[in-house]
Amino acid sequence: MRGEDRAMELLDGEAAQRYISQHLRSMEENDKCVIFLIDIDNTAEIVEHYGEKEKECVTQHMGHMLSSVFRASDIVSQVGNDEFIVFLSGDFTEEEIVRQAEALCESVQYRPEEAPKIRVTACIGVYIAYGRRISFERLFGQAAAALYKAKKSGRGSFYILTNRKELRIQTGGSEEDISGISVNTLMEYMDSGIGLLEIGTEIRLIYASHGLYQMLGRDRDSLPVPCSIREIGIHPDYEADYEEALREGAKKEGATDHIHRICVDGDKWVWRHVRAARVAYPGRENPVMLELSTDISELIRTERQLRVSNERLRVAFRQTPHVLWEVDIGGRTFNIYNVDEQKCQQDTVVTDFPRSFLERRIVHPDSAEDFRKFAEEMISGRTAGKGNFMMRDSASHSYGWGSMSYRMTYDEEGRPLKAVGVQAKLPGLAGIGSSVMRRRPLPEIVRRHLLIRTKVNLTKDAVEEIWLGGIDQTAWTWGKTYSHILEVEKRYLFARKDERSFQERFLREKLIREYENGVLWSAEEYRNVDEAGHIGWLRAVVNLVRNVNTGDVHMYTLRIAPYRTTENSIRGLVITIIDSLGAQD
Repeated sequence: MRGEDRAMELLDGEAAQRYISQHLRSMEENDKCVIFLIDIDNTAEIVEHYGEKEKECVTQHMGHMLSSVFRASDIVSQVGNDEFIVFLSGDFTEEEIVRQAEALCESVQYRPEEAPKIRVTACIGVYIAYGRRISFERLFGQAAAALYKAKKSGRGSFYILTNRKELRIQTGGSEEDISGISVNTLMEYMDSGIGLLEIGTEIRLIYASHGLYQMLGRDRDSLPVPCSIREIGIHPDYEADYEEALREGAKKEGATDHIHRICVDGDKWVWRHVRAARVAYPGRENPVMLELSTDISELIRTERQLRVSNERLRVAFRQTPHVLWEVDIGGRTFNIYNVDEQKCQQDTVVTDFPRSFLERRIVHPDSAEDFRKFAEEMISGRTAGKGNFMMRDSASHSYGWGSMSYRMTYDEEGRPLKAVGVQAKLPGLAGIGSSVMRRRPLPEIVRRHLLIRTKVNLTKDAVEEIWLGGIDQTAWTWGKTYSHILEVEKRYLFARKDERSFQERFLREKLIREYENGVLWSAEEYRNVDEAGHIGWLRAVVNLVRNVNTGDVHMYTLRIAPYRTTENSIRGLVITIIDSLGAQD
């Protein structure tokens, strides 16, 4: 019975607050004190399995243990159903407080005789304060913030804050020192603000941290606490909803979240995310909630911009036959992205990528080797890639040439996460042409290597058609001259040493002179830089043609990735390509 008697001797919350406040008012600049806020972790579990009586036994045991390990001059109080505070003053070091917090976490762990399957643990928030002009509200508020941090680390953890010299953290039995960081300085640059709210007939802010004042654009003179929550500048559209959320949250365990706008500096509105949870607070008849708030204005702006971008993407893709796809690198799954619904389609999932594509002949056997290499580079985390393959249409089950290109996304540690890509059909076999200048079919052997295909009116300095990687990009050229596009293309597509020679080769004036001198076709190689920054070789094939109706000189070009073959084969291939381009003079 001695343990129960000692537990009953603990100060009540009101008396504890009175004694602690009296001591704080008497503190000088060199004085210090510390408060421990102790919360039993698993009382709800004890009540669920063993009932309210066993929970009372656990809290009595906690009270007995605390009053037996601290000095008679220390203030020990039970301030809630399963919360306790301990207040110490006098001569101590921070190292001693760390060891004491660690010992407390270990001491409170035990298995009750009536509930042997449950191991009782507690989390502890500790605040060490130095100097004068420290209010009880600030002392308790910082201890509550430390307790919140401890609980985030898991059962049986503690977290220590101090307003001087350094911040020391210890959680879960492992110590981490962050030396030289002033808590006041830390709070000054933190995005989060800390407040204590009393939920009475009127909801009042009874404590605000420096970070909260900074977020509100106020100071302690312009917004003295305690004050009504309506005085902090919450937008009228959100006041009633936020107050209702707080009142509901005060009736339950766990956190309550809310997002609203607040007025800063009298004329600026910012978005604030608040997470509030009820905490034990001595000497208050009304429930008190600890509020942690963060300015999320930038996040809201980014979200809005993302919605606008998604809508643009949705509109753009509705006008094209292109398919947006993605590959989960870790899971090796391929999926089609539904732009309208902004999510992947479950009925298009293909697992075991890329092997399933090959085994199910989604890719034609003639393109299997190229596709396997393309996919392996993707799975290995290559920044970007593209390729042309014979693919089976899911509706008609017939094969046709298509282009696939992608960009890789990475996680915070730089590991490949998802490849996001576009699939499009390659231009028709008849090629690029018109009723006046008909083109012959593009040879099948060229299609797998096709990178760029263009039709340019050199006389008018205009690009009439351009296909990049199998995608019609003609709209991109609207309002731009061929000469301007040549400069941009030279900068992004070719190695620095080949930029000048490429530009000189395709100068509009030079090509027109070549036509006038009877040079109707040519083929040259250049070093190409792909989207991932890799340098390879590109073969450019040119055919110059005059339109018999207008007299304008046109240039048809193919740019293809070269592949290993014999010199005679290359010569034959070039002749075949030029024939497909349809030289007419």
